[in-house]
Amino acid sequence: MFLISGIKQEDITEIRKIAKELQNELARITVERVPRAKVQFTNLGFIPQKVHTEELPNIFVGIDPGTTTGIAIIDSNGNILNAISRRELGISQILQIITEHGRALVVAADVNPVPQTVAKIARKLGAKIQTPNTTLPSSTEKRQYVDEHLPDTLPPHIGRLDAHSRDALFAALKAYYHEKPTLVRIKKVIIQEFPELKDHVNEIEALVIRQGMSVHQAARHVEKRLNQVRHQEREKAINVESQLVKEVQESVSIDKLQEQLRMKEQENSMLRKEMEELRELVQELRLEINYLKRQLDKQFSSRTKELYRTKRFKEQEREIQKLKNIVKQLKIRIKRQRATIRTLKQVSILWEKYQFLPLKILPAFSLHVIDRYKHQIFPNDVIVLLHPAGGGSKTAYELVKLEIRAILIPEDAPKLSDLARETFLEHAVPVIRVPLRECQDLNELLIDAGSLHKQNQLIIQHIHGMYLVSRQILDKTVRLEEARLQQELRKRNDALLLLERKQRAQKGNNKKEDLLPDHVDETVLERLLQEHTKEFLEIYGLDDETNTFEETSNDEAEEE
Repeated sequence: MFLISGIKQEDITEIRKIAKELQNELARITVERVPRAKVQFTNLGFIPQKVHTEELPNIFVGIDPGTTTGIAIIDSNGNILNAISRRELGISQILQIITEHGRALVVAADVNPVPQTVAKIARKLGAKIQTPNTTLPSSTEKRQYVDEHLPDTLPPHIGRLDAHSRDALFAALKAYYHEKPTLVRIKKVIIQEFPELKDHVNEIEALVIRQGMSVHQAARHVEKRLNQVRHQEREKAINVESQLVKEVQESVSIDKLQEQLRMKEQENSMLRKEMEELRELVQELRLEINYLKRQLDKQFSSRTKELYRTKRFKEQEREIQKLKNIVKQLKIRIKRQRATIRTLKQVSILWEKYQFLPLKILPAFSLHVIDRYKHQIFPNDVIVLLHPAGGGSKTAYELVKLEIRAILIPEDAPKLSDLARETFLEHAVPVIRVPLRECQDLNELLIDAGSLHKQNQLIIQHIHGMYLVSRQILDKTVRLEEARLQQELRKRNDALLLLERKQRAQKGNNKKEDLLPDHVDETVLERLLQEHTKEFLEIYGLDDETNTFEETSNDEAEEE
């Protein structure tokens, strides 16, 4: 049982509500008055009054919102109460910091337009919002303004000012000095015309600055409120007196109340015993639960734990190895892509600036290699066949189906088979043996290529894995070789035609005009070949180099 004295009637009602919420099946709480032997009177003049919000000190607040929020607070006398900066402050935390120092008259910011956070805080506090004019001050101007209006010594709890707290203090100082003439005028009017309200200057200042009232309107508003408060206090005193009278009347039944009190004490004693029994039962249940847990842990043997751990480790090792392989493949792929990018950059420079043509490479002359590289070969491509040995007519025909324009073979490479050469000849695909030169750098390539270009000589330049030739010389050489092949094909067709006519004559056609001699006149045949040569030179747009063509044809014939 607890005895508390000096509790008012309204407080007893609140205590009863709280006790009703706290009671449960195991406990019951009853709040009742304890009768006294005599009536005691209390002086009404000493009854404590609640603190009204009108009696709070007035303050000016500057806020610099953001991830790090700066807050500065100045009272109505220009004293700096606080200047802090903290990270990730919520609106509720900012409101708590401000209301701990007093009532905000003005909430100011150092930017225009006003940030949403500052506007929301001002609305919740019912304060006036103030921002700079359209010309925003710079950081240097803010620092100079704060240093000019900063006192020599700051309160010890403020500490060092950072950028955020300094910006907030700049906004608060601007707000204070903007409203300072109004504050001086309010105090002057109150002292001269309303001396009885000198203790309520804070409330008048709030009405004038926050609600825009005139000084006289605010003073009359405060007078009206004070009259209402006095009237309420008188009514409250009357209610207290009537309550005391009622208590006196209730004290008549003291014996009855004491009997009820004894019964309640017995009931409370029984409840305490029941609570003690329930606590013992709970303790026993906890002990049993702990015992069962220990038994369960024993059943889960160490072998099972080890097997689970080993299985888990193996899975993790496999996953790690799998990820390592993926990383390794990606590194190799990145390395290849970087090498390809460097090669493409070099090829782009050589193609655009120096007219060097990159050639497609065929490492070996076999069906497997052709099938592997055919997706890189397009119609009218010129390819380099590094090792031409081993392929026959079928292999050559696979290349012919790709519609390539010509084949370049290094001079020191093995000889191409006769069957393959015959297949290329039938389909007019030039096969040209060209010198292969290794270059160490780009300067060596350009110097050598310049001299070769003057000599009109075709050479394959090998540099950094690329096979390059001069585009102009390659086009001219391939066209000449194509013309030579076309001439040779026409020559063969003419020979076949003569042979066919001779066979037809031997079978029974004895007309003299259809018979041809066994020996073909070489002068007539040479004249026909010359006419065909001019025709092909005109088709391929070459210069009239008949003599050069004849010399080339004769050399090839001698080699055969």
